[in-house]
Amino acid sequence: MLPPLTQAFENFKKDNTLPVPNMNWTALTNCNLTPNHWKEIAKNMPWNTLRMNLNQLNKHKVFKDQEVLDRLVNKLKNPNEVQNNNAFPYQLLTTFQNMGSDIPMSIKLALQDAMEIATKNVPVLGNRVAVCVDVSASMNSPITGNRGKVSTATKCKDVAALIAASVARTNPETIVVSFGTQARIVPNYNPRDSVMTNSNKLADESRYCGHGTNASSAMEVLRRYNKSLDFVIFVSDMQSWMDNSYYSPGLMAQWNAFKRKNKRCSLVEINLQPYSTTVADHSDKDVMNIGGFSDSVFDVLAEFAHRKDNCRFTDVVEAVEL
Repeated sequence: MLPPLTQAFENFKKDNTLPVPNMNWTALTNCNLTPNHWKEIAKNMPWNTLRMNLNQLNKHKVFKDQEVLDRLVNKLKNPNEVQNNNAFPYQLLTTFQNMGSDIPMSIKLALQDAMEIATKNVPVLGNRVAVCVDVSASMNSPITGNRGKVSTATKCKDVAALIAASVARTNPETIVVSFGTQARIVPNYNPRDSVMTNSNKLADESRYCGHGTNASSAMEVLRRYNKSLDFVIFVSDMQSWMDNSYYSPGLMAQWNAFKRKNKRCSLVEINLQPYSTTVADHSDKDVMNIGGFSDSVFDVLAEFAHRKDNCRFTDVVEAVEL
């Protein structure tokens, strides 16, 4: 009297020569699975489950079968799968950076293809957008903090570069500013280049900007920029020790001067690390501070960019049902 899937599962546990039940693969791991079983499991995995378990499938030699490998590659880079799963670039970046070195190149290329498709899920924030990226030495720390051997492979600088590349892709008038001890507009930054190419370009910017952290230098560059801006994003671990304050009075002075010519502009500070300092004074209604990072930050940016004048961002937060 059990449902058919449950019957199939119970029978498979007794006799693993029977067909593999089409169910969550984690329930099957105690069933003495063979490489052929793992191939069937891989074929039935939903897109997101497949993305998250590439190392597991490689461990069980699934990718040794060229036919199965080709099928999985096509699934990973399928535009409909990427869009339907509402995938954002950060998910794919962390997957890419945590893959084993022996993962087939076709899988790695498929993830990069998926990342390019995923940038379409990043919202439009305004006609002209600026992203200021911290390239100081402290940005080499893991994005989830230093946890010894279990620290993530993804660093703060990787996430900052990814945000800049993703925003530039859907906001073509974006300018990217790198800052360390000093700041500059990143030359020849092409939003049509791949996310990985632009990420690598930003990783090299510390050669020109130095290894200190002076957030106000980036705002000074924007203040001297000869075009108006609608939206400014700062991405940093917020250790602007050169300004030596809870928040940077130098940056806010530059922001206030900048606002006189850009009255409708908003400023968002993304604080990638949970330190007690912040660079911008959030008492300004056109300034928002975000602590930490996940792909949901892109939705938060969109809410803030397109909010109505009489809407506080706290109203948006309080409207979420728990």
